[in-house]
Amino acid sequence: MKKFFWFFLNTILKKMMFFITAKTKLEIDYEKSLEQIIAECKFDHVDYTNFSNPEPCSIPKTGKKVVIVKVFKLRDYYNYQKAVKKIEKSGYEPATLYELLAFDKKMPDFQRKNPVAAFGHVSRRNNGNGVRLIPCIWGGSSFRNLILRESNPGLLWGNGIYCLGVK
Repeated sequence: MKKFFWFFLNTILKKMMFFITAKTKLEIDYEKSLEQIIAECKFDHVDYTNFSNPEPCSIPKTGKKVVIVKVFKLRDYYNYQKAVKKIEKSGYEPATLYELLAFDKKMPDFQRKNPVAAFGHVSRRNNGNGVRLIPCIWGGSSFRNLILRESNPGLLWGNGIYCLGVK
């Protein structure tokens, strides 16, 4: 009976797309340049390709604001459009690079164990091939990186990736 219960529970959890892990308040200064904020985060490696060219759907914000950030964990493999719909269905909007960097400044060690993506900041590669790029922070025990990950509709985001929603 005990084995059946754990099998059933594990099956249900794998079918859930998201597992909501935590909420935190962040103060974000949207007036600072991305380069300034990235420098303050002290990453070991930064992929600077196109961070400042988000698609028009990523609405820039202004001034200093306090936002509530919720951390979501992907429980299965999904494309980023489905992840965005789930975040919005929860009453949040996908985080931009500003919110991702503010989260990193507040919790710099979180990404050492868990990659975190900002689905609200979509850029395109300059070479004209139209590849969508999503910023991610990730690392290990001895490094912390800020990268852009390709995310066309056919590409999937994996089990264990975290993403942020903001209010």
